[in-house]
Amino acid sequence: MIPRNSLVTIYKSFIRPHLDFGDFIYDKPNNNNLVQNIEAIQYNAALAITGTIKGTSRDRLYQELGLESLSSRRWSRKLLAFHKYFTNKSPSYLYSIIPEVNLESRTRQNQNIPLLKTRTDAFKYSYIPNSIQECKKINVNIRNLPFTIFKNFLLKAIRP
Repeated sequence: MIPRNSLVTIYKSFIRPHLDFGDFIYDKPNNNNLVQNIEAIQYNAALAITGTIKGTSRDRLYQELGLESLSSRRWSRKLLAFHKYFTNKSPSYLYSIIPEVNLESRTRQNQNIPLLKTRTDAFKYSYIPNSIQECKKINVNIRNLPFTIFKNFLLKAIRP
């Protein structure tokens, strides 16, 4: 019999990366079916690891195994990627996507993130406008933290 912690490590190493791949792309409000199917894969893996029966509380399983929900992971990964973008740590070609944001004129105290005006819901819920909306929900003092501290804050917020 394989120890439970080994099974969790195998899941995190070989299966979850496939579920995380492209998570910025499909993380939209109108993709509930896809998101539920992907979350079901992790739930079924948690059932297999613990040997429990279907119908067991998802939150309880995830807490017991130390797994975050995939939606929480998408949220934190989206904010981490946007934090890199907003603090000029992303590749330069990405900055042409939002030309009206003058990243050079910002100071540490003035970290205003402008909302993008969108004409369609398809663009409104795409990665950058959606990330801006999510980032604005976070306290400005937390948003201004250095990347590693910001990352640790988000991880503490989503980990069981």
